[in-house]
Amino acid sequence: MVGAAASILMLAVAWRFLPESLDYLLTKRPGGALTRVNTVLEQMRRPLLSELPELTKDQQAHRGIKDLLTGRMAVQTVLLWAGYGLVIAAYYFASTWTPKLIATASGDDSLGVTMGLIVNFGGIIGCFIFSILAMFLRSRHLLIGSLAVSALVYVVFGMAFNQTSMAIIIGAVLGVVTSANVAGFYATTPALFPPALRGTGIGWMIGIGRLVSIISPIVVGYLLAAGWKAETVFMLFGVPLIVSALAMAAVWSLNARKPTVEPALAEIH
Repeated sequence: MVGAAASILMLAVAWRFLPESLDYLLTKRPGGALTRVNTVLEQMRRPLLSELPELTKDQQAHRGIKDLLTGRMAVQTVLLWAGYGLVIAAYYFASTWTPKLIATASGDDSLGVTMGLIVNFGGIIGCFIFSILAMFLRSRHLLIGSLAVSALVYVVFGMAFNQTSMAIIIGAVLGVVTSANVAGFYATTPALFPPALRGTGIGWMIGIGRLVSIISPIVVGYLLAAGWKAETVFMLFGVPLIVSALAMAAVWSLNARKPTVEPALAEIH
C-alpha cells in the first residue's frame, strides 16, 4: 500500500512538473506543442521558435514493432533485449532466492528475512548512487562498469556464501549493484530510439524483462532441485552479467555510427 501510494504521488508530481522532451514535442506535435517547446527552450536559455520545423516523411510515418525488427535496428533491438533480460534474470534471482538460500544454509529463518531486507535496502541505495555518479560520468560507461562489478560481486558472494557475517556485507553490495544496473538501463536506453519508436522500443524491452523475471527464479529452482549448490548458482550468474555488458557495448557501438540528433531537433541547436 505504501509503494502504491508513493507511485501515485510521483505520477501526479511528474504529470504536473516534468516537461515533455523536445524531440517528443517536435515529432508527436501534441496540442500547444509550439508553446510548450518555447517554454522548454526559454528555460534552457535557447532562442525561441516562431513555428515548428517541418517534419520529414520518416518522422511522419507511423512506427511500430516491425521497425524495431528491421535492418540494423533489429540487431540493436535483439542485443538490447538480451542485455536487459540477462540483468533482470540476475536481479530477480537475487531478490527472490537470496533470503530462502541464506535461511536454509544457516538454519535461521530470521537471518533469511534480514538478508532479504538488506539486499532490497541496498537496491534503494544503488539507484541513488547511480544517479549521483551519472552527474560526473557518462551513464553508458557507468552502466557497463556497474555490470562488470556486479558480475564480480555475484562470484564473491558465492565464495563467501557460508560465511554469515561476510555474506551479509556482500549481500548489501549485491543489492546496490543489481539495482544500479536496472536504473542504468532506464537512464541510458531511451536515447537509442528515435522519438516515434521510443515508447515501443522501451515498452518491448521492459516486457521482455517481465517475462524473464518469471522464468529466472523458476529455472533456479530446477537447478537447486537437480543438486546444484547455492554458492555455485550465485557464481554462475556472473556470466550473464558479463554477457549483458558486452551486449550493451555492442549496442552503443552500432548506435554511434548513425546520427544522434533528429533533423527537426538539429534546427534548434
